[in-house]
Amino acid sequence: MINKKVGGQVGDIFSKASQPLTKSKTESTYDKPQKPGRGRPKKHDEAFKTMVTLREEQALWLDRLALDVRANTKSIIDRGIIIRALLDFIMESGVDLSYATSESEVKEALLAEKENRL
Repeated sequence: MINKKVGGQVGDIFSKASQPLTKSKTESTYDKPQKPGRGRPKKHDEAFKTMVTLREEQALWLDRLALDVRANTKSIIDRGIIIRALLDFIMESGVDLSYATSESEVKEALLAEKENRL
């Protein structure tokens, strides 16, 4: 029986490979359009992760809204997407919240702004 040695030397596993193990970006599989991912768009490189405490009814409302969106559109969104969209809307609205000293005052200012726009 012939005893053939398979592979290289023991130290070879730590040496550089002669060919890359991953496909290059010029190969055809990378030319296909990428599916949009979940969550925040990739253009927002300056994203920060933060923790916000919500009341139970707020969390449930966000979850129900996300489920309604999924039922109506088959698109999957989560709490974070909804919260970021709400923040973007408030930031773009121009409403002045600098004088608000509590959650209720922020809410009152937002409701007043809504009434002014109607």
